[in-house]
Amino acid sequence: MTADALVAARRADDVDTDVWLVPRSWVEAVSAARELANRPPLLGEASATIARSPVVLVVQESRAAALESSAACGGDIAWRCVGDVADGPWTAAGGQQNWGVVKAGIARPQSAAGIVTLGAAVAQYLGDPGFASNDFDGGLDNWLGKLAVTAGAADAPDPVADMLTRGPGHLAVLGTTEAEADAAFGRDTVRVVVPEPVVTADLVAVPVVDEGDANDLGDDLADDGDLRDTLAEEGWRVDDRDLADGLDADLELPDEPGIPRGDVLRVLLDRWSQLV
Repeated sequence: MTADALVAARRADDVDTDVWLVPRSWVEAVSAARELANRPPLLGEASATIARSPVVLVVQESRAAALESSAACGGDIAWRCVGDVADGPWTAAGGQQNWGVVKAGIARPQSAAGIVTLGAAVAQYLGDPGFASNDFDGGLDNWLGKLAVTAGAADAPDPVADMLTRGPGHLAVLGTTEAEADAAFGRDTVRVVVPEPVVTADLVAVPVVDEGDANDLGDDLADDGDLRDTLAEEGWRVDDRDLADGLDADLELPDEPGIPRGDVLRVLLDRWSQLV
């Protein structure tokens, strides 16, 4: 993973990249980890936000009505109730006995956008987008542990495609970003839900430079029209670019991403790794 390589590197030459295109949370996480390890800064000034993608829940349509009407969800499918019913019987979540257990998970938390999805889930569980690592307790571990049961399926290279082909017995609910869920749009078999409050992955470009050095590679990449076109085509929301087919043009994104600093998310990711 690029983040681990950036944390461990002694100099910019040790990393096989000149500029990193990644959600801003990872920039904060790497910088904090290097500071904690008494290593000099290795990331320059991040660009302005290039593109954004809200965190979503992809739900098998055959299970959505039951989940929505369950006592846990009370009409709205959201992170808290999904985690509450995960790895439990469908009969306790408004479903049928022959459906077995509720298989719900988080797509690839170790990936670039996945750490934002994990942060969104915990922010709603705690009811606080500004949570800190001292807010973690056994209750959170138990709640996350039920989502971690499906890590094998949710960590697949393309878990949304797997949902579409393998059905609710494989995964009934998956948390990911809108851009990563592009294959789900326009499908009758799944529903894409944007939980409230909306949380976003905010993509930036940051140069990899030794302490004291500087360059404009981050800003240059941020201004690249071809990159912005490609991101928009891949389902990211980019200013001055048309939305990809299926995205909700009426969805209002918050001014801020709605998750804590990257260093807190890195601690949370370590906690997650212990659960899977």
